[in-house]
Amino acid sequence: MNLIYLEHNPAQWNLIKTWLSSQKEIQFDIETTVTSYWCTKKLVTLQFGDLSGENKALLYYPALEEEQINFLKSYLGSWEVLKLIHYAAFEYVVCRFHNLEVNNVYCTMVAEQVLTGGVETDGFALGDLTWKYCEITLDKTLQTSFNLETPLTQEQIEYAFNDVTWLGKIKAFQDIESTKTGSTQVMWLEMRALLAFSECTYHGITLDKEEWLENLKYVEPIIKHSEQQLIEHIEADNILLSKAIQLKFYSTEDRVTLNLNSGKQKLQMLQLLLPTCEGSSRVYLKHFIQNNFQTLNTTELTILMDLSSGETSSFTKYLVQNHRDYLIENNFLISAKTLSINWNSPIQTLELFKAIEPKLKSTKRELIEELAHPIFDAYLDFKDATKLESTYGEAFIAEHVEPDGKVRTTYNSVVSTGRASSKKPNMQQIPAKPGSAEVEEQWEKDHPTKPKGSFYLRYRNAFKPSPGFEIVDSDYTGQELALIAFASGEPTWINAITSGHDLHSVTAALVYKQKWNKAADPDCKYMTHKQKCKCFGHKQMRNSIKSINFGLAYGMSKFKLSRNNKCSVKEAEALIYEYFNTFPGLKSILNSFGKFGVTHGYTQTLGPFLRKRWFWEWKNFTQSDIDLHVSGIEYNGRLGRIERQSKNHPIQGSGADIMKLAMWVVYKWIRDNNLQDFIRILLNVHDQLTTEKDCTLELDWNAQLDALMCKAAAIVIPTGILKAETNTSAMWTK
Repeated sequence: MNLIYLEHNPAQWNLIKTWLSSQKEIQFDIETTVTSYWCTKKLVTLQFGDLSGENKALLYYPALEEEQINFLKSYLGSWEVLKLIHYAAFEYVVCRFHNLEVNNVYCTMVAEQVLTGGVETDGFALGDLTWKYCEITLDKTLQTSFNLETPLTQEQIEYAFNDVTWLGKIKAFQDIESTKTGSTQVMWLEMRALLAFSECTYHGITLDKEEWLENLKYVEPIIKHSEQQLIEHIEADNILLSKAIQLKFYSTEDRVTLNLNSGKQKLQMLQLLLPTCEGSSRVYLKHFIQNNFQTLNTTELTILMDLSSGETSSFTKYLVQNHRDYLIENNFLISAKTLSINWNSPIQTLELFKAIEPKLKSTKRELIEELAHPIFDAYLDFKDATKLESTYGEAFIAEHVEPDGKVRTTYNSVVSTGRASSKKPNMQQIPAKPGSAEVEEQWEKDHPTKPKGSFYLRYRNAFKPSPGFEIVDSDYTGQELALIAFASGEPTWINAITSGHDLHSVTAALVYKQKWNKAADPDCKYMTHKQKCKCFGHKQMRNSIKSINFGLAYGMSKFKLSRNNKCSVKEAEALIYEYFNTFPGLKSILNSFGKFGVTHGYTQTLGPFLRKRWFWEWKNFTQSDIDLHVSGIEYNGRLGRIERQSKNHPIQGSGADIMKLAMWVVYKWIRDNNLQDFIRILLNVHDQLTTEKDCTLELDWNAQLDALMCKAAAIVIPTGILKAETNTSAMWTK
């Protein structure tokens, strides 16, 4: 049965309404106009299909009247009807713009991502799943053909029906796999978090374009400063300096790159000397001398006679002495001690860096961050600074600000870590973290009238609440540390967190022992109240331990610690040894996570969700490979990578579970209290949730949001040691 509603037809509508009302699980899909912005997409059709895929209905949206739209609003928003959708976030956002809210969804795309452990590759399109589970090939060539100007064709109707034919069968297979892999709880979580992520996309967040563009005038000095830092590191290291000279990236003398054998360049230079000169060939120059002999001075005559005979040295010397700035500006002269390397070229930078790191394979950040030489810090500062200009300037506004002034990111709610990623634009990468101390100090020095704090935060500060609203941010304080403390049962950590003591200082005091005690100033706040103090010696030791504490959740190596703490690899290794010797419980839980992943081929988060991350390459190892690696007899590099990721995933993934549950709890609370028009979820960035509240609403939303965040955290960490920190502001501040 195929029911089609293209124009006013009460009898046909009643058939569709009666049929829909009898379905408690329904396949659902929409077709829309194709535009670049979420807020300008228009609904063309809504399609429904029963679980068998044999009975379907198609509604042409422009033909629907108020009564029919109200029915659909109730039906799609009902928690009693399960909607099977592929890429449900798309349907949710477009429908929201048409005053339709879609609740209680099962997304076959998200389900497949859960079952594959969030492996970030292709293979999740509807056509991929119909082939995998039903051996059916879908033709998607008509996907972008829908519009509101021309009538629907029979081919378009058949195409639309195809998208609500196979979802029931796909879900049946996914349900079997979900039960078999123990993924039912995380599947429940993801289908609800999806609604909150989609709500973020729908609302978007307002960008103050003027304030955003104002940042550009501050960027150039930061780029120049970081370039100068790179030059200084090269000049201070004989190996780097020799390599830079060898590669012709650096010279101790002026280097002329002007090519006077090029007629075009020669004429350009001649017109600096003689503006009336219109040619540069030897024949032309000889005629020019004959015609202008009496008006030429000695210098001009000498240069022209040399050039007409093929001699260029006198002209080059004249240009360098008299037009030096012009030559430099037009890249015809590289002055002495100027670095001519293109730092944005991975090929050139890799060639140079190999002088001190011969085994370096690329200049990717994750590799560079592991290296100790200070030039790598300066290089990352430079990359961050140039990105401010290239990515976060006018191009960002042109590409990402929608006609209503909002920026709407699209979330991929399931990636391998368990967290969500964000794209078009990636809001998680909007600058916030400070650059190096040198960059930040230079910023404050150059701009003494500006507020103190990281320059990079100015980019987030340019995002504002809607008119009449205020931003309310909430994030989990030390989420990874609380998870490690809970999972390991480490009493010192648990006591420090529950007592409100500064965990990094407590840890440092136990690791450094007498060295810590001797470094205390008379007014040390740690010695009296176990709080963060201002003692110079304590600050250094605390920062070193802080690097390890946070690095635990990310599998930090001794090389990365060496770079962070600006110490030798041997010193970093000794510090890690002493650290784990002091806190054996931490070492034990991380080792158990790692061993589990190596021996089982997957790792999982803490209960109750038990999110799995599968290591698909694990099946290529023999039991002997695994036994030899686990026993320490024979280290296997690929199993070592699985081991490091296995130590990381239970912590990061559990943090993601908590955040997603918090988003769902907040989303549901807003609806249960009918406050959708007064409180809006705007953004999720890692362990932070950003909302906006109507200023006229007489509700302590700070306290309520804080309570909801803590309620979600207690599901995974029932001891209550994970708390949220919630603040109100007139801008995005975190």
